[in-house]
Amino acid sequence: MTLLIDNHAELQQLYHDAAQTAQSNLKAQLLEFNNRISRQMEHLHRARMQGVVEISLEPISGLNLDEQLNRLTNIENCEISPIEKVIRFERELAELCRKCSPHIEKMSTGASQLINELSQESDERAKKLSKN
Repeated sequence: MTLLIDNHAELQQLYHDAAQTAQSNLKAQLLEFNNRISRQMEHLHRARMQGVVEISLEPISGLNLDEQLNRLTNIENCEISPIEKVIRFERELAELCRKCSPHIEKMSTGASQLINELSQESDERAKKLSKN
């Protein structure tokens, strides 16, 4: 859960950075998505604090996240527009959530469902931003 929270915090920063340079109509959408990320982080924190899944994702049996984590880091460090960074990060984060969810389901169905919802929301935001 901590890994997902940390990556959502990084995504929130990317949205903030992108909003700083965006035109007004896109800026409003970016700020709204940033607020949604904040609410998602609250849900993740609550799930963790309630003891649903207080684990680090790497030790979960059969789950290797090195590739996804490297891609997320590469997105943050590449020289592309802030909007493109957000879109790519959203897509990778959605994939990370999809990969984690089945493994977490063994320990907590509720946490797994939350992570599935976060994945779907990331996909939806990426699609909306791609249309701009």
